[in-house]
Amino acid sequence: RLLATSPAREAGNNTATNVATTDIAGQPRIQDSTIELGAYEFPGVPLPVELTTFDAVVDAEGVYLRWSTASETNNAGFYLEHRGPSSRAWNDEAFIEGQGTTLVAQQYAHTVAAPEAGTHRFRLRQVDLDGTFVYSHEVEVTIEMAQTVLVTAAHPNPFITSASFTVDVQRTQQVEVGVYNALGQRVAVLYDGPLASEARHPFIISASSGWASGVYLIRVEGERFIETQSLILLK
Repeated sequence: RLLATSPAREAGNNTATNVATTDIAGQPRIQDSTIELGAYEFPGVPLPVELTTFDAVVDAEGVYLRWSTASETNNAGFYLEHRGPSSRAWNDEAFIEGQGTTLVAQQYAHTVAAPEAGTHRFRLRQVDLDGTFVYSHEVEVTIEMAQTVLVTAAHPNPFITSASFTVDVQRTQQVEVGVYNALGQRVAVLYDGPLASEARHPFIISASSGWASGVYLIRVEGERFIETQSLILLK
């Protein structure tokens, strides 16, 4: 079982580096830092999976997660769970196989590529070979948007019946999303209202029967920005 979070009697002292905050259970959350865990005693229980570090670092590729164990017993592996800024539930991000039983320290890592802007939480669900499991503490990072608005490329492009894209704004504001033809005439309003920050908002363009083949323009206008991109309709 995972030593770091099991409800056992503490025999050593825990030390933490750059502890940012704690969750409702009082477990430490960290950002771009490592937490060192003290020794615990489990009377009558075989040597558990001793999780010694678990941290998350934001880099150019996304969020880089690292953890290590001092020893493992019957460790099938780790489910890396993720809860993003627009999610209320934990989701399995990846499964990383464990080393079964070993007294040798092990290192693990996984990268979550290009997450959306906002606060992201991660935790490990360590699973034994018999199917029992236990959770680690959580780590938390915040992804800042580098620009005021992010509009992903419409896909597919060219399109025949429909295409989709997402809009992500740095702060909550009024946003209008429209589609224009090659003459500059607005042929559709996909959205007009407040758009919340820290979330990717999906939009779908459905070609009307009256639309002719050719180039169309997606126009996203906020309080301090205007973003446009073109796409081609084939009929």
